[in-house]
Amino acid sequence: MLAKSGLKTCMDAPLISGDTCFGTLNVAHDQTHYYTEQSALKLQCFANWIALNIQLRLQVTELNKLALVDHLTGIANRRAFTQHIQRLIRQFHTEGKIFYLGLLDVDHFKVINDNYGHNTGDYILQKIVTIAASMLDEDGNIYRIGGEEFAIIVTNKNEQEVVKLFHAIKDVIANASLKYEASQIPTTVSIGITHIDHYDYDPTALLQRSDQALYLAKSAGRNRVDMQKPTAA
Repeated sequence: MLAKSGLKTCMDAPLISGDTCFGTLNVAHDQTHYYTEQSALKLQCFANWIALNIQLRLQVTELNKLALVDHLTGIANRRAFTQHIQRLIRQFHTEGKIFYLGLLDVDHFKVINDNYGHNTGDYILQKIVTIAASMLDEDGNIYRIGGEEFAIIVTNKNEQEVVKLFHAIKDVIANASLKYEASQIPTTVSIGITHIDHYDYDPTALLQRSDQALYLAKSAGRNRVDMQKPTAA
C-alpha cells in the first residue's frame, strides 16, 4: 500500500501510556532506508508525549463527568442541574421557550432511615430515581440536588401535560412494591411545580416557587402535587 503511494520506507511507534496503547504513530518517506535508529528513538519519544496527552485529556474528561454525576443514584447532580437550568433560562429570554421545574421530595425519609437503616434509605432513593427516570422522555431530566430531594426539568410540554406527568410519577411511586431484604417499604413523594417567567434571570426564584409549592403539598398531607405560578414583579 505504501509502495503504491510512492513511499519506500516507514516507521511505526506505539502510542503507549501506562498499560494502555491508544494506537500507533506512523511516518513514511519516499526514499529507501531513509530513517535511522536515532529517528526511531525520536519518533517513540514523540509518540510517548502524544500518548501521555491523550491519557491526560481522557482523565480530565472523566473527572468532569464525575463532577456532574451523583455517586449514589448515577443521575446528574446539583452542579449539572445548575448548568442546565441557567442555559434554559438564557434560551427562554432569547427564544421564549417555556420550561417547568418540579421539586420531588421523599415523604418521611428520616423515618425510613431510622426504622429500616441507611442502606434501605439508599435503596429507596435509587428505586425512586429508576421509576421517575423511566417515565421521562427526551424532554425531561432528573437531578439529585439534595439528600432526598430531586429536581425534574421538563421542556416542550404544556402545563396540563406537565401536571399530568408529575401526578403519574407520584402515583407510580406510591403504588410501587419497594421491598428491601425482608421489609416492604411504604414510600410516597410530594412534588412542587413552577415554570419560567419573564422576571426570572437566575434559578433562585424558580427554586423558591417550586419549594413553596412543595411545602404546600407537604402541608396538605403529603403524597401530593402542588403548583406555584409566577406573580408579576
